[in-house]
Amino acid sequence: MADSVEFRMLPDWESRVIDSLLPRLRELGFKMLEGAIEDCPVDRGSGGRHMRNQMNMSVSNKGVITLGNDAPYALFVEMGHYIPEGTTPIKTAPSGFVQPQPFLRPQLYRYWGAI
Repeated sequence: MADSVEFRMLPDWESRVIDSLLPRLRELGFKMLEGAIEDCPVDRGSGGRHMRNQMNMSVSNKGVITLGNDAPYALFVEMGHYIPEGTTPIKTAPSGFVQPQPFLRPQLYRYWGAI
């Protein structure tokens, strides 16, 4: 009869692993936040740093990093958008597709290797 060894994970193994990783995840989240603030476009014409001031980051107890922006138009800046002809809300913006200026998503790619 061959000898055998049995390994069992403790019932709370997931929370133990996540708890040990939380400080590193918070550090990573703050680096991502700094990068997003740096990459965030600033509308110099309206004097605004509004979007930079609306940046936020959190790390949940489940180990999820959330990076976001609370400005109501942040998604349109990040993803681009279409302005129909004749409905231009901004006098200087031509109708048509407004190119995206991503500032949140690049942080994932920049720090992917650090995860």
